[in-house]
Amino acid sequence: IAPIAQFHIPCLIKNSFNPQGAGTLIGQDTGEDNLAIKGITTLNDLTMVNVSGPGMKGMVGMASRVFGAMSSAGVSIVLITQSSSEYSISFCIEADDKLKAQQVLADAFELELKDGLLEPVDFIDDVSIVTLVGDGMRTSRGVASRFFSSLAEVNVNIVAIAQGSSERAISAVIPEDKISEAIKACHENLFNSKYFLDVFVVGVGGVGGELVDQIQRQQSKLAEKGIVIRVCGLANSKGLLLDSEGLPLEHWRDRMSAATEEFSLARLIALVQRNHIINPVLVDCTSSEDIANQYADFLAAGFHVVTPNKKANTASMAYYHQLRDVARSSRRKLMYETTVGA
Repeated sequence: IAPIAQFHIPCLIKNSFNPQGAGTLIGQDTGEDNLAIKGITTLNDLTMVNVSGPGMKGMVGMASRVFGAMSSAGVSIVLITQSSSEYSISFCIEADDKLKAQQVLADAFELELKDGLLEPVDFIDDVSIVTLVGDGMRTSRGVASRFFSSLAEVNVNIVAIAQGSSERAISAVIPEDKISEAIKACHENLFNSKYFLDVFVVGVGGVGGELVDQIQRQQSKLAEKGIVIRVCGLANSKGLLLDSEGLPLEHWRDRMSAATEEFSLARLIALVQRNHIINPVLVDCTSSEDIANQYADFLAAGFHVVTPNKKANTASMAYYHQLRDVARSSRRKLMYETTVGA
């Protein structure tokens, strides 16, 4: 949009799959929403290059030689970041340019690599860049913290970070296969005022059935407080109902009785991963030992686990500690409460 930006001509971007939508207007007017962040952008199909070694520190012209080599090979650099120790410099390039970059860097630094002044150049494939953009970021505190917390919430490992001196954008290099979860988490945490929970209830008898009924009755009250509970799965030993957008809860018992899909806990995990659901909650209202033995797998897959099932916490001490360790490392919650003597 550079040709129209220099003449301050507004640009309206529309979604071809939803032409009736409002779209996004890019122009000089910042609007009245007072949002510090105006948008999230991504770049995919990238490779990250790390040039490091003791010969980098204090050596004048090393960065110039690195980028000069890239320029001579016609390789475009998308992002640059450097450690404060000057020990390394990293940058992202198009994945298709990896072989050219390998060759020109090997030629340009042949002596340094041979003498051990530089370590072998490291190439990290299949990375993407996710960037927050907004003029208000300069004066708003905590934007970076919320950004990185959003990525951590969905277990996205940050490979590198870069921010321009204008403070209008901050970028993170992340694994490409986590880009969908990253975008969804950032949208929900940085733009939405509502908190979403995607619930899967296993065991819809007395306790589980009453829970589903309570969720149905309380939806309007919860919405007033900015909480949206979507029941994405109902299961018992005979059948399974799944919907990534949330099941309609009217007459759910009749639908459950007619369910013919074979029950499988693996299907729940597959649905979450396929649809990039970022805040799934498994509610186990059974007394099944088989299900309790899979809590660690659910926590590792990104589920919170809520249960009155005694079997997991009364198994071996090793499994008890394993559940807490997995919950901690995956940043998920394991919540347990039951009735003594039941």
